[in-house]
Amino acid sequence: ALSHYHCEIAERLLSDGDLKAAKRELVKAGRYDSDCLRVGLLLAALSMRQGRAGEALAVLQELLRSQPLWAMQILPLFKNAFSEMASTAEYVDALSRFGATTDSSYLAVELAGALAEVKGKAEALTYIQSVVKRRPTFKTLSCWLSLSDAEGQAELRLAIDEVLATRPVYQ
Repeated sequence: ALSHYHCEIAERLLSDGDLKAAKRELVKAGRYDSDCLRVGLLLAALSMRQGRAGEALAVLQELLRSQPLWAMQILPLFKNAFSEMASTAEYVDALSRFGATTDSSYLAVELAGALAEVKGKAEALTYIQSVVKRRPTFKTLSCWLSLSDAEGQAELRLAIDEVLATRPVYQ
């Protein structure tokens, strides 16, 4: 709770433009809870405001490694930091590394979108199909649908039928 108190103060200081004081508050917050996602996100945002995208990227990569279930919160800042530092192809490589170690649907859909941009729709579709076969979610099924032509949509229908046929029946 005390880490969030210091994060509240830091957010106010960030919005007021007092970056040094915000950093001090975030250091205090980190002392109370070193695994606090909010502290990491605010530290990354602070680094971006200071023009230090590399520093922000390091913080965000550690957050993705240690707290992959929060990818939905982390990836927008991660993408922003990456866009300042590297190419979309390098962003795809980074997402692929994290995608190999987590089952985040949000990360899988983000990677599929980046793959479509860098390597084409066919590559993105192949990737998202492999994700759906391992762990289908509405988010990944929706992504498959958006990447598919008519033939791909028929294939998607078969995959959905397969999922429905294998679902557990509770009594």
